[in-house]
Amino acid sequence: QPKTAHQLDDIITLTKKAFVANKIYFVIPLFGFLFLLFYFNKGTNLISFIYDNSGSMTHTNAVDALSETFDKLEENNEITLTTLEGFTSPDDPDGNPSIKDLMLISKSSALKAGNVSAFSNPQEAKGGLSQVSNPCFGSPISESVWKTWLFIKETKANHTYKNRLLVIITDGGDNIDESLKTGKFFFDDESFAEYFPPENVFVIDYSEGASTNFMQRCTSAGCDIYPAENNKQDYLDALDNALQSFKNNWLLIYWTVLIFSIFTLIGLFIQPRKII
Repeated sequence: QPKTAHQLDDIITLTKKAFVANKIYFVIPLFGFLFLLFYFNKGTNLISFIYDNSGSMTHTNAVDALSETFDKLEENNEITLTTLEGFTSPDDPDGNPSIKDLMLISKSSALKAGNVSAFSNPQEAKGGLSQVSNPCFGSPISESVWKTWLFIKETKANHTYKNRLLVIITDGGDNIDESLKTGKFFFDDESFAEYFPPENVFVIDYSEGASTNFMQRCTSAGCDIYPAENNKQDYLDALDNALQSFKNNWLLIYWTVLIFSIFTLIGLFIQPRKII
């Protein structure tokens, strides 16, 4: 107990200082959440789209849906967009006869099929959609997948990405579908599987239930298959599910920071009870 007025003033002063010091500790977790927000927002993703623009896909609305998808993607996503152009006839003799022969090729320039374009953000990629022609000759899906992989190795080997995703939009009808029944597949290549593991490969399936070896091999490898059924909303839902694997839960982060900020401000404005 203070014995004099001076001692009482000293105690009150020290108590107020301790109270203010304690309130400062309310701010530390807030800064922690803000750091978390910054951490989730940094880094660049690479999303590689392979769009099947063969004759069997002319009736779909995949281009419109893909354009809408690019509008929804954030700026920290680099895009590669591959279409199937290149062959001069449906059964171009320069095409590879089997998946085994295809996977022996190590330079993208050695492959005739597949038109690969790289974009620094989704809006640039949306502009690139205007150059997509429908239909192309043949349906070299596997060759276009492999060419995309070789292109990425050649041009982006020194880039570090937070996430890497491969999205294949197709009905699965491949020129070399017969050779896909057995034998090697993309994920048997160690470097391919390391860069694009099956859990990061998604197929937007426009086959309407038709069975193809390409789809079966993707399924067996562990890729996620999302039926689109030629409905744009189905496609958008499928792609949203595919991208959800590395989307940040921004609403949860924002609400957590907001609520904690409110309680922090309340705590900072609380004054100690007057000591008589």
